[in-house]
Amino acid sequence: MTMHRGESAGPLQPGSGQPGQFSAQRSLRVYSHKVNIAGILRQFDCAAVEHEHPEAQVSILFRGNAASLLTHDESGKTTKTRIVAESFIFVAPGQPHRVNWNNEGEILNLWMPNDVLRELSEQSRCPIPATKLGDRPDRGVYEIGRILMDEFNMTGGLTPTMINHATSLMVYRVLRVAEQLSPKTSPGLLSVKRLQPAIDFIGGCPEREFTLLELARLCNSSVFHFARSFTSRMGSAPFAFQRTLRLQKAQQLLLATELSIDAVGAAVGVENATHFSRMFRRQLGYSPREYRRLNATRK
Repeated sequence: MTMHRGESAGPLQPGSGQPGQFSAQRSLRVYSHKVNIAGILRQFDCAAVEHEHPEAQVSILFRGNAASLLTHDESGKTTKTRIVAESFIFVAPGQPHRVNWNNEGEILNLWMPNDVLRELSEQSRCPIPATKLGDRPDRGVYEIGRILMDEFNMTGGLTPTMINHATSLMVYRVLRVAEQLSPKTSPGLLSVKRLQPAIDFIGGCPEREFTLLELARLCNSSVFHFARSFTSRMGSAPFAFQRTLRLQKAQQLLLATELSIDAVGAAVGVENATHFSRMFRRQLGYSPREYRRLNATRK
């Protein structure tokens, strides 16, 4: 499958996530149905609504005026980061953010699922940055992105194989850069293998409530040491990890069943229907009702 100039991938299928929606005047998107998603934007103005998604995001500005990235941490603190030409930004999975960009230019966006990101983290032995990594010039990251842009400009499309391999190589490099820039983490962090009981506990029944103490006991660790290790190894805190899994299950239920929106929310552990709809829209860009209707029309 190759997506060409002017084509849009449309809503993604259950379990693969959904990058934030851009309100761009002109945009070109390419989509890989196997692993990763790529987006190439060319327009005069881009003002994305605040959103979050379960994928990690790498963006490179190739030409045009500087863009700005606004991110929010769990305490509500807002950080503004400039994106200048030939530098990259990395947005951690599940981190609320939005991009503002004025004047004509060209941005390459790449999204990588959390499970693939964790695999690369294990292979490189570099922890996943828990928050954004912004405005970092790196020749390796830039040149990989440049290859994708050149191929797109020459052929009018990108193949899934090229996107997947290029994105994996780029994110591998980003993890290396992040490791060099960050303070050295404690060698005593729990390995993914040690964290597996907690990962399985959350993943096996994401609608189930839990406490950090319960998860820490499953891993024979203190709460502080467990929470720090989980966030570093998995790229998101335990409750953010659970929220991602809940929304993935909700996507599946919305498409595979005729349950009401309230019933879907309750089935994934969110009893308050208003809270469920707000959480769904914030991360996926659609309300649950809109998501079901849009995907139903595409069948």
